[in-house]
Amino acid sequence: MLSILKAQWIQLRRNPVAVLIMTGLTIMMTLIIGGQTFDRISVSVLPAEELSSAEVEQWLELLNESELFSFTTVEETAVLERLRSSQSGLAVRLHPADFTVLAAAGEVEAERLHAYIGGVYRQELALRDAAGDVAALRSEVAERLQTPALRVRAADPAAEASFEYDARKHTLIGMGLFFATFTIMFSVGNLLEDRRLGVWDRVIQSATPRSAMYGGHLVFSFLLGLTQIVLVFLLFSVVFGVDLGRNWAGVMVTISLFTLAIVALGLFLAGLVSSVQQLNIVIPIVAVSSAMLGGAYWPIEIVSNQVLLTLSRFVPIRYALDALKGIMYYDYGWRQLAGPLGVLAVFIVVFMALGVVLIDRRR
Repeated sequence: MLSILKAQWIQLRRNPVAVLIMTGLTIMMTLIIGGQTFDRISVSVLPAEELSSAEVEQWLELLNESELFSFTTVEETAVLERLRSSQSGLAVRLHPADFTVLAAAGEVEAERLHAYIGGVYRQELALRDAAGDVAALRSEVAERLQTPALRVRAADPAAEASFEYDARKHTLIGMGLFFATFTIMFSVGNLLEDRRLGVWDRVIQSATPRSAMYGGHLVFSFLLGLTQIVLVFLLFSVVFGVDLGRNWAGVMVTISLFTLAIVALGLFLAGLVSSVQQLNIVIPIVAVSSAMLGGAYWPIEIVSNQVLLTLSRFVPIRYALDALKGIMYYDYGWRQLAGPLGVLAVFIVVFMALGVVLIDRRR
């Protein structure tokens, strides 16, 4: 098996174009589709005259903890003129104990900005009223919140139909898994190419067991797909600050099971066709339709057609997305992940068994 792994690695090193293209497309599509959410919304800050420079800097530091808004001080006349002549734009006038949000006529984020600043003001003013040394109290509160004595989970029955959605996260996991599907299944297709070239027959006639032939190809495809997904996820987590949740072990297990499921699916498709050319036609059809049904392009929660929802239950990517979104949005633990991960395990067993049987029958 190791010799087959080595041969596959040498082949990849000689021609890495396909893998690089899929990885590049993942990054490009994630940036394009979710690009508008990677940059924070700029908010102009107009400090009142009664605020000192130190107080302004303190408020800016507190406000800029937001992941959505970016606050900077600017010249007042230019800001007001821009707000009057534009359909979008935000500004806030800061006072010692109050604030005023200024927005262009067509700005849709004014209400959210007002709610955010209001929360910051209420918290900060409460801390100032509670103690003389605000910095020490703020540090103590932040430290205690890291290990709270009591956790409260609230549920709103009226919001049962709502769902969490973040364009950056959804695009990242959707495009990351989608393009990795191409890489994995095309890699599995090398098994058919080896059969066409006679490598398969020579290995079988040697002392090498047939399981080593399967193992070499499938392990290589698994490692290749897993590496691509992990590198893309790490890139967006470290460079672009996309929060992938706290359960990194759950993320890795989900990615690993999804990769294995696609390896098994690729083996099954290789057993259905008779040549690499046919497989190259089938793979895009299966990958694109699975991504559309499974919710890689848009949230599955907005789909109401029962036929499409039923079909989505037969594609692995839906369950991988369910698990990853659960970790990122709702901090899923292992008990909540058991369902989607269990279904992925079923996909692996079924597709792998069918693929081996179909390929062996055609020897």
